[in-house]
Amino acid sequence: MAQSREMKKWVVVRRAQFALKVALDRIDYMEDVIRPELEALERGEKKVDSTGRNLEDAKRALGEAD
Repeated sequence: MAQSREMKKWVVVRRAQFALKVALDRIDYMEDVIRPELEALERGEKKVDSTGRNLEDAKRALGEAD
């Protein structure tokens, strides 16, 4: 199906809106999740394995808390 110029422009705008939403969500994730975990790692409060996974979270998920 051939798209009209108007439809193509609409699709571009919608894609841009989605990309903006993803970028804003990424900022929230960095500030709310990654930064606190990184700060805990820097203070020595968290440990990660060689794959970068948080050991405490993995143990908790397996029911093997300290």
